[in-house]
Amino acid sequence: MLNDAAMNRTERTLFRYRLWGHYVVSEIALGEIEQAPALSRPKRSLPELYCKLLPCEGSDEPAGQLVFEQRTDDGNVWLALLKSGEDYLARFPDLCEFRIRPREMRIECMPVPGTPSSTIVHLLLDHAIPRFLSLQAGYLVLHASAVLMEGHAVAILGQSGQGKSTLATYLASNGSSLLTDDCLVLRKEESIGKWLAEPGYASVRLWSDSSEALGINGDTLTEFAHYTAKMRACDRVMMQHARQRTSLAACLLLTPAAAPGRVVIKPLSTAERFQALLQAVFRLDPENADMNRREFGALMDVMASVRCYSLSYERDYALLPTVRKVIMESIQATEVR
Repeated sequence: MLNDAAMNRTERTLFRYRLWGHYVVSEIALGEIEQAPALSRPKRSLPELYCKLLPCEGSDEPAGQLVFEQRTDDGNVWLALLKSGEDYLARFPDLCEFRIRPREMRIECMPVPGTPSSTIVHLLLDHAIPRFLSLQAGYLVLHASAVLMEGHAVAILGQSGQGKSTLATYLASNGSSLLTDDCLVLRKEESIGKWLAEPGYASVRLWSDSSEALGINGDTLTEFAHYTAKMRACDRVMMQHARQRTSLAACLLLTPAAAPGRVVIKPLSTAERFQALLQAVFRLDPENADMNRREFGALMDVMASVRCYSLSYERDYALLPTVRKVIMESIQATEVR
């Protein structure tokens, strides 16, 4: 846990990571994620996002205008997003708060005392940073996994629990490479007119049945967050990790099995494509008209250049080799404009 002494030590140390087309300079060590070399200088300059650790203010005051609220099945607030001027507050009750300051390229992390470090890292990586990136011009951030296949990025979309991470892990350990798990950051490269998928961190989050079926040794897994039984597996275990941004070729929407024992892939209609992508967008301010117009334009642009399919199969791990074959055949047969 991050107690006062740990916070003081952390404030004297800066950790540097390369994630989603940014350098993330953080006062919080992001677990087992590989740090960027101190003297690394990429061919293209990367913007820096600074993550600062602050004491929790411990106030129940609104601290801004509520723009979005997500509740658990039992009715409790899981996430509240509030807007104050140009800044946002992402509040996870009894866990952590993040003040997102896009103009300053800064996220301030204020953990509730006693919150485990693994949970703080998860909330920062998988909630706060994606929502920060959604505010950046030229970016589109989706709740999706992605792998590199045949030289192109393939996104995997679907509802939570449908097996996005499991499929991505299987593909990344059988000839493909993992681009990202759970958060897919797309950036429009105007010079070539394509949306490029930015590589994220080199780990996935899996339920125990998935890790066992995929042959991952339980001793190599680490805690993902204290409130879930999911565990984190890194690429050093068995997966390959893609480190370069790559043009997005296709999106696969996982849907319920069409028939027992069958793997079915088929193109989505225009309406189905738009709905699938819209539901996957990481949103920070649904009431912001300018942001909505920008996201709508980005979605339409992605739809014009990326093929989208529905993919259905039973949750049967024995089917994964067939699933991989079907995906490969579809990708190879598709000429992306």
